[in-house]
Amino acid sequence: MDLWIYRACRIHPLTLHVLDDRFTHAGGDWYRRTHGAGFVYTYEVSCMKLDLMSVLSTGVDAIDHQHAELFDRVNKVFDLSGGMPHKEQLGDLIDFLGDYVVKHFKAEEELMKKSAYPGIAAHQELHRAFLGEFTKIKEEFEAKGPGLTLMRNTNKVVVEWLVKHVGIEDRRVGEHLQKKK
Repeated sequence: MDLWIYRACRIHPLTLHVLDDRFTHAGGDWYRRTHGAGFVYTYEVSCMKLDLMSVLSTGVDAIDHQHAELFDRVNKVFDLSGGMPHKEQLGDLIDFLGDYVVKHFKAEEELMKKSAYPGIAAHQELHRAFLGEFTKIKEEFEAKGPGLTLMRNTNKVVVEWLVKHVGIEDRRVGEHLQKKK
């Protein structure tokens, strides 16, 4: 079975149980009601490594390559730092994320426009919401520097985004684009 696997770092390990190739949110169980069983995870995490495998592939190479680029960059930071990035490493990651999300969201939205994706307005709103969360993280980093609280919050935001947005919303876009081929 192809799966998207989260490998926890040594600080505050991530609890994860793979149930099948769909998702279940440990706290609310709303994924089970809407999308079937799947990953169970907790947020007592300060760092983690991410592997992208085909279960979350959108089927659109341009989007999937950008997702892989994100995972690679996050993993490199955690590999270099032993799990807790130093100020410079976290700053580099935040700078990368700032550039990445703008580039990635623009590319995704262009594909949705070209294909007349019916859910484009809602998808764009999700992008704006993530940008708002990211802006808060960046402002906290600039004001306070790196710290365990910031790392936990950054991981929580990124993991939720990847599971909910990439795993559900971007896959819907991918399915739509595949039908339009």
